[in-house]
Amino acid sequence: MHVYEGWIIGICLFVLLVSVVRHYTRWWPFPYQGWILILGVLYSLLRSSFVSFFPSLSVIPNVSFYVFLPVLVFHAGQSFKWSELKAILGPVVYFATFGVLLCAFITGFPISQFYSITILEGILFGIIISGTDPLSMATLLKKYPLPNKLVMLIEGESMFNDAIALVLFSSLSSLIFSNANWTWLSVSGSFIWSFFGAIPIGCFLGWMVAKILGSWKETEFVELILTLILAYGTYMTAEFVFHVSGVIAVLFSSMIFSSSKLKLSCLETKVFSKFWDTLNELVQVSLFFLLGTSIGEHEFPLNRFFVAAFAVMILSRGIMIYVSGWGFNLFRKQLPFSWQHVLNLGGARGAFGVAMVLMIPQDYAYRHLFLCLAFIIVLMTILVNPILLSWYLKKNSANVTERLGRDMTPQSQI
Repeated sequence: MHVYEGWIIGICLFVLLVSVVRHYTRWWPFPYQGWILILGVLYSLLRSSFVSFFPSLSVIPNVSFYVFLPVLVFHAGQSFKWSELKAILGPVVYFATFGVLLCAFITGFPISQFYSITILEGILFGIIISGTDPLSMATLLKKYPLPNKLVMLIEGESMFNDAIALVLFSSLSSLIFSNANWTWLSVSGSFIWSFFGAIPIGCFLGWMVAKILGSWKETEFVELILTLILAYGTYMTAEFVFHVSGVIAVLFSSMIFSSSKLKLSCLETKVFSKFWDTLNELVQVSLFFLLGTSIGEHEFPLNRFFVAAFAVMILSRGIMIYVSGWGFNLFRKQLPFSWQHVLNLGGARGAFGVAMVLMIPQDYAYRHLFLCLAFIIVLMTILVNPILLSWYLKKNSANVTERLGRDMTPQSQI
């Protein structure tokens, strides 16, 4: 059997496996991605016994960067329209900037002390696991009658803090892994240019593709193919032509395209969202599986610090949410306490964090440590958080909904 034939068979078996797991765990209280993560570990353990039969799935860091990220980011951006984003822009921007930095510092310092690494390396890991993933909570968000603004806040926070975390990860990792000379001024300038320089590029390309498709009056097939080209083309243009953040450019191109008022066939028939939902889910389960295989290839250094690291991550999320909620309430931008509980428990870690940890160079001394920590934290949050959130909403869903009318007057809404 040729190598490419084995890969084709392997991909088909993987998709079949994902379908079976998804089908038989659809009523479980936690997402099926947790099982995919565990199956990835089992795959590596089986490969250690039957090397010739199971191909190696070692991930080249750039694969995560250039293959997986454009799909994840474009899908996140098409979930929102500008008109919807305006209502929650303030808290979303706060959570995506100060919130991410706060979580990264609160997590990073103890991690650096636990494992005798530099504070910058600890903060880098804090950035990796600061992003949240609403897909892990999608079933619960649909099951309970939550206020629309709360659901948008959960999804909006995830969309922007994942994007900001990726930009911060890119900036900080280039310093740590390249050993280049740097100053805080140069790092700040690089981050500002990378972030704000990407916005007009993404907006222009998203608008241009929407205008082209509007004038072509094409079929859904052509429209969907061009959106795929838009995602990857925007990413490559931003990264290699203008040397700005491809992640931010793709995010804004997706938002502009999705907000287009042109009557495109794919947007009107919901084919667009279904197409990107499918691609996004395939990418997510692939990343979870690859993280599992990366863990299974090495000895797992389980110790008491892993539990402490998970506790620190939970603590950092809680501090960020409740301190922020107190600040919003202080300035009469009411964020009900019941909503704060939902935001805290809804902060499961997911594909963006997995993508970032897989992007760490293979020759980095602490790569395996970061992989193991990310594995524990991602697995625990997607197994434990949905159960806790389900329990809380079952007891308090009426209170969460009622607080909208009691605490959120038109003048004080977020």
